[in-house]
Amino acid sequence: MADPFSIAAGAVGIATAFTACLDVFEYVRLGREFGRDYQTCQLNLTILRLRLSRWGEAVGVYNDPQLGNPAASRKEIQAAKDTLIHVLTLFEDSARVSERFGIKADAEVLAPNESDGDGMLVILNRRARDIATRRQKGASLLKLARWSIHDNHAFRKLLDDISMLLGQLEILFPSPSSSEALAREEISQMGGQREVRALAAASEGLDDVLHRQASQATGHQYRDIQVEAGGDATVAQGNVFAAGWTGGAVVGASHSYVGITIKAAGGLRLVNGDRYGGVDPFER
Repeated sequence: MADPFSIAAGAVGIATAFTACLDVFEYVRLGREFGRDYQTCQLNLTILRLRLSRWGEAVGVYNDPQLGNPAASRKEIQAAKDTLIHVLTLFEDSARVSERFGIKADAEVLAPNESDGDGMLVILNRRARDIATRRQKGASLLKLARWSIHDNHAFRKLLDDISMLLGQLEILFPSPSSSEALAREEISQMGGQREVRALAAASEGLDDVLHRQASQATGHQYRDIQVEAGGDATVAQGNVFAAGWTGGAVVGASHSYVGITIKAAGGLRLVNGDRYGGVDPFER
């Protein structure tokens, strides 16, 4: 890897370090050992790159040296830069492990064809990569050979470690409103409900903002509904959770309620949504 420690020593600014971090994701490939999980795992990695690009866009990393906080101290800016360098060193460690086991620049041969497998995941991965790449500006200092990761445990640890560091960046320089809006824009470019449901599943535990927005986007759809409820009737629009239910709603479970007229009377209990729990929440 192209001397990330010189960056840590202050050789370049935070924008260049950020560009290098976005760039390094493109050098790693997954080996054939991942089998049917290859496309899902590749999407997991791309989601982290997308998350990093979203943070940079939200704080204005290329235009605002204060990262969206006019009161930010030099120490805080340096902390953010150090976190980016830490991301680089995680990839550097991964590349060194590959070299140690003789897995060198033949990563393209060792990795599966990226167009193989689930076509929807291939498309999602490509679209997420395109968004992250469009947010990347400037030339990277990195001049690397590609390498492959062949151990699932090592890959999962890499994902968890990167996610933790991105969380630190988001705490150091938060921009929640912008991040939520950017995530919604990302989702709008991913396709229909099926693609967004897959994105919600793939981002769980790796990108809370994307997971939350994708889950909300795949919720129940209500349009042109008329309700005429009389007497002791009750109509609920949305999911209903019984007392004591400790889980959440099933991600991606959604229905469309369109052009419905509901005439409820007497003691009717109606839920336009899903019920969770064994006790009827409308029981009186």
